[in-house]
Amino acid sequence: MFPRNTYANNSSELAIQSLSTGYRESKVVKQDGTVWAWGGNEDGRLGDGTTDNKLYPMQLKGVTDTVEVTSGQSFTVALHKDGTVWSWGWNIYGQLGDGTTENKSSPIQVKGLSDVTAISSGAAHTLALKSDGTVWAWGWNQYGQLGVNITDSKLIPVQVEGLTDVTAISSGLSDGAAVRRDGTVWVWGNNRSAESSIGTLGSEEWKSVPVQLSGLTNVVAVAEGKYTTAVKRDGTVWAWRWNQNGKNENKTAPFQVKGLKDIISVSGGRGHNLALNKDGTVWAWGGNFTGQLGDGTTDERIDPIRVSDLTDIIAVTASSADHNLALRKDGTVWAWGANEAGQLGDGSMESQRYPVQVNFAGVDGKPALIGGATFNDVTGHWAESMISWAYDNKVVDGYQDGSFKPDNNVSEAEFLAIFLKMFGVQAAVSNNHWADAFYTFGEAHHFPIHGIGNAVELRSAFINRETVAGIIAAADGTHLLKDEAIQYLLDKGYSSGKTSATVVGYKGRDLLTRAEAIQFVKNVKDKGMTLK
Repeated sequence: MFPRNTYANNSSELAIQSLSTGYRESKVVKQDGTVWAWGGNEDGRLGDGTTDNKLYPMQLKGVTDTVEVTSGQSFTVALHKDGTVWSWGWNIYGQLGDGTTENKSSPIQVKGLSDVTAISSGAAHTLALKSDGTVWAWGWNQYGQLGVNITDSKLIPVQVEGLTDVTAISSGLSDGAAVRRDGTVWVWGNNRSAESSIGTLGSEEWKSVPVQLSGLTNVVAVAEGKYTTAVKRDGTVWAWRWNQNGKNENKTAPFQVKGLKDIISVSGGRGHNLALNKDGTVWAWGGNFTGQLGDGTTDERIDPIRVSDLTDIIAVTASSADHNLALRKDGTVWAWGANEAGQLGDGSMESQRYPVQVNFAGVDGKPALIGGATFNDVTGHWAESMISWAYDNKVVDGYQDGSFKPDNNVSEAEFLAIFLKMFGVQAAVSNNHWADAFYTFGEAHHFPIHGIGNAVELRSAFINRETVAGIIAAADGTHLLKDEAIQYLLDKGYSSGKTSATVVGYKGRDLLTRAEAIQFVKNVKDKGMTLK
């Protein structure tokens, strides 16, 4: 199994305040009001002037003072801290709210909106909640999803009829839902799509004005998706249009989801749901063919199962394209599920069945490039002397801007090169990959590496400390993995751990930084290790 990524990013630099997932793309808003995006960009939706997918987060130019973003199909809507709303991207139905149907490559202000506190986008429409408790909508309206008693699309925001005292909103692909202050749920739009929440309304194909969902009270949050869910004040989760018994039929009356309590928020994807517990754990159920449930399998789950390895989570979001994001209280962002466009932000395009950490170390959606000679960013760094030693011994290079970026993460190929150069193994000219010589050596010595054979693309994936332990043990003639390899390093003095000289304190699932890579190399060198 490919190692689960855990990056050592500085949480003060990340300072994430909100998450958003769209169709094969992801976005976050930082505390400084900037928006960062990655993933699918074939239609230029990320606004960088290219149509290249981005495997790492990239700051969106010209987007500032943002507190929340929401993504539809190839368009984005952003809420500014002053209560105004801005949008860009695809605009065929007027979903940008500027009064036109012209696509926009840079943000424009949605007309007539102020004092907005929350936004939520569907496939091609958006809902906005204002501070006075009213809800406004614009864009595509074929199924009445704007809630204005007609089915004509609207190019500027219009007020959803009959809704007051609203405290929460959620958009499905072609429908909407709202929670009022009295704990009731109101729904409107498409009644036939798999993503609809209006299954209690009988055989009508749609409702173009909000109607109260019967049988559900004391609700504080609602999440649209294939399986619409609501959180009650008592922390229980209720769902409809989904059969918990696993039969191929819908339930139109709300029922309690088994095994969930103390839930504070929910999020719905195309075929699965997430629930966040107040203890910081995440639970998932539904479809799982890309690993979007995060339990290490692709097995569908009728009942909620805990997402592996996630703790201290404070926010989650599920996408309509089968991937998820989660924000930890330390500021790091984690992703799992589908990844065909790089929407997990881990530098790969491989779907992940376990959460991996989004890597913010790249530049403009690309990993940093190695090259250069002098380092202008290591003065006072804890590894300053070791970095100088490694450069003097031709083990590492710097970057073209004269920096070393000691806290950037290291790919498997980079670590293998650093480690083996210390033993005199040198790169050879290759028509295929620059690290071929190192991988040939590693494979011959049975290193537990992943970028061998036909898996060359895995060479650029970041390496965690657990895998490093296995490589060093193998180089020392002992073939061990995971905790056994870590204990071997501790016993030999090749490592003193990250927080303590124990297997737990070693932090095997943390991804390696450039400074830590050099620390490992110097440790084994100082201990007199030779290749076996």
